[in-house]
Formats: sequence, C-alpha cells, structure tokens
Amino acid sequence: VRTATGGCTFRLSDLNQGPILVPEHGLFVTKVGSGATARSFIADLAKKNVKSLRQMIREYPEQAGSLDNLLNHMRTVTGKDIKDFPPFAKVPEVGSMRVEVPDTRLTDGWRVAAHQLVTAGGVAPILASEGGRTAHGRDLVGDFDASMKLYEYWLKSPGGKPDGDFLDGTGALEVSVLQHDIGFTWEGMHAMTGRVLYGLAERYFLSGDETSFKKLVPRLQAAADWIIRQRDGYLKDLPNRSALHIAGLQPPLNFSDGTPGHCEWRWYLHHNAVELQGLHRFAQAMATIDPSAGQRYLAEAERYRQDIRRAVQEETVRAPVRQVRDGTYRSFIPPTAMTRGVMMKEYGSPNYGLSDNLGAVTLGEPYSALSTDYTPLNSTLDILTEWRIPEASYAKGDAWFWEPNGKGRGAATLPKCSANANQYLLQDDIPNFLHFWGNYYAALVIPSGQLREWPNFVPFGPIRGMADSCSCSWFLEGFRN
Repeated sequence: VRTATGGCTFRLSDLNQGPILVPEHGLFVTKVGSGATARSFIADLAKKNVKSLRQMIREYPEQAGSLDNLLNHMRTVTGKDIKDFPPFAKVPEVGSMRVEVPDTRLTDGWRVAAHQLVTAGGVAPILASEGGRTAHGRDLVGDFDASMKLYEYWLKSPGGKPDGDFLDGTGALEVSVLQHDIGFTWEGMHAMTGRVLYGLAERYFLSGDETSFKKLVPRLQAAADWIIRQRDGYLKDLPNRSALHIAGLQPPLNFSDGTPGHCEWRWYLHHNAVELQGLHRFAQAMATIDPSAGQRYLAEAERYRQDIRRAVQEETVRAPVRQVRDGTYRSFIPPTAMTRGVMMKEYGSPNYGLSDNLGAVTLGEPYSALSTDYTPLNSTLDILTEWRIPEASYAKGDAWFWEPNGKGRGAATLPKCSANANQYLLQDDIPNFLHFWGNYYAALVIPSGQLREWPNFVPFGPIRGMADSCSCSWFLEGFRN
C-alpha cells in the first residue's frame, strides 16, 4: 500500500490472527465479512490493555540502583540464589579516565573491565568489526598507546578485498584474502573499514593528538576514498542504475559468523551504517586541519546518507509490518536489503543470529543515517526488543524482565554491538537503557569482575567463552554515556 508519505506492506496470512492495525499509517485491514471496524478493534485493544515490553520495563522497579541487588537478583531468578556476590578483584588503574561513583561495586566494575580491555587480547582482536570496537574502547578509558597497538594491525595493511562483491581492496583498512574470488576468509567476513576509520577519528578528538593524526591522514584518506569508490563503482555500468533503490550502498558482502563455505553476500544495512559513521567522523576530523578537504568529505558523507535513506525508505515500504505485544502492527526496517523484510533465520540463512538481533538499528547512531525520532527506526526497536521472548515468559511473574533479549545463543550477542542500548539512551528512555545495559552486564560478569563473551547464568560453574574485550568495550561505553 503506497501513500503520499511512503506506505507499507502487509501479509494476507497475518489476517488469520485477526485484523491488522498500523497506527503510524492510519491503516486498518480486516477480512471481508468479519464485521470488525477500526473503532471497535481499537476499543477491544484498550479493554485488553496489553502493554508493550518497553512500557512494562518503564514501570518496573529500577534494579540498577545497586549493582549488588542486580547481580544477586539475576542469579536468583535464573536458579542460583547468591546472598553475597564476592568482591571483584583489585586491579591497577589503567588509562587517564577515572571513575568514582557512590556504588563501590560499580566503580570496581569499571576498573576491572578497563584493566581487562587494555591488558588482555580478548576475542578476535584482529577482526575489524569487533577489534575496531575494542580499540575504540581503549580510547574511551584514555589509554591511547594501548589502542594504537590494535589500530596498527589495520594501518599496516595495504588493503584487502573483503568477502563480498567489492571492486578492489586498495586502501581498505582490512587484512583479508578473497580466496578463489569468492570469499570464506575469517577476517573477510568481519569487514568494517568504517569502524576502524571512525575509531581513529574519535581517537584524535579524545586525545587532542594532532601530530599523530596528521601522520595518519594519507592512510585514512585512502580508506575514506575506498568507501566512496566501492559504493559509487558497484554496478556503475548497469543501465538505469540510478533507478535501483540500493544504488549507492556498499556492495553486498558476507558479514558475521556461521557461513564459511556459503555465499551469503547481502546488502547489510548495519554495514552501511558503520561505513557512513567512519566517513562522516573522519570528515569532521579532517576539517580541523584541512578545511577544504574536510568539506569535500563531509559532502561525500551527506551524499552517502541520502542514498542510505532512500534505500531504507523503500525497504521499509516493501517489508511486511510486524505485530507487537499490544496487538498493533509496526513498520520494520529489515537487517538486509533486497529480501522483502525477511530476517536471516527466516529465510534459512546459516548466518549467525547477531545479524537479526542487531538489525538496522545502528542507522540511528551518531554520524549515521537516521534521526532517533524516525518512526520506522523506533518501530523496529520495539520489534527487536520483543523478538525471541516467548509469550509464555510474560505469564511467569517477572521472568520477562530477566530475559536478556530472548532465548538462544544468538540472543546473547547483542553486547558486541550495543546498538539497542545506545538507541534507548539517545531517545532518553533511561529505564530501557538501564535494563538492557545492566541485565547484560549481570549476565556476562564473573566473580572476578571480568566479562565473558557469552552469558552463563550459573555463576560458579563452567564459563562459556573466553575473556572478551569487545564485551568490555560495550560495558564501558554504556557506563561513560
């Protein structure tokens, strides 16, 4: 259904569950002969008074007021009653960032996570999508020497062609070899030149080290030019290329774990969100030392932003609306373009569940494509907040509150990106931010105060996964924000 302001798609099969009400479009769809009207349906929903998960979280007593309460309660509801969680290990202060808050446990949590982040290799530090986040976390605690040790890995690379339909690798901040021209390299599946470019630009603003930044400019310009060249050059000889709504996005690529040996080249909107972030922040940094070059890159970032917005608008129209707990339907920005709104697991992709949990929410982060009050983005956040949580969970007291974004291993990976927590905070939705940030911390932390890659929920039993520096970055970033 297309309207003057956009439009949406609905699935006829959804009518088997009842009428479809899409408030943001003023659209009501029902089976012929049902006798239902929009007015009567809205009145019925009001009588049922089923609240969304976000509403319920806002009304729930805040648990993060005391980290001890949060840790003990999390363990209690997951089957292990711990009256006194042991004190975290005492570690030396690292970096120049100092934290002192009234909750001693929380202060100690910062110190242990910062120490782990700076001193431990962690999980996959060489993968740009995760390692770039780790390097940025080291900058956030003010240890710029430690961050550079990670950045140098990518800076030394002449550029590798990631696992995707890229024109070339020259200038990319990637260390990858595209085997047989079809991919399957571990680093190539975690490509994120924009993540590293963003981190190095942020490092300049956080440290004020203009001398070091100027030395890096030629290499960073090559990376920025690579981002621009890939999106402009892909399918450039295709007749009527400008009519494609995905024209101007990065080429399709394989992203995330789980797909060695599979060709999963797709247009991931998260990938474009981060590439734009890197290009925009680099342009702002360049503008401080070379105004004309900075303005040129800022213009490129804005051109990229408009292309992403055009693609997002069309994908949102094509993606079927999805129902949320309150009985209404919301528009949905899918994780990948050209799949008519389907999530990775729904079309049988072997790709890792992270891509579905993350979706396209990072498009709303600073320096990316969408504003935080963009209605489809907010609707998508509602859908992803409730996704994977079985309806039966809501009938078990407050069990719903302690589900860290649903069931299964794939649901346990959101801290690697923290997009949801960031969006809650950007929208000034503090209860939902604290719920996401606090609950995940309580699920990932072990008695020493270190953070792991996967939630365990059995505090003194075997720990799944190794010490994870990316989880530390997620926690410390939320703490600072």
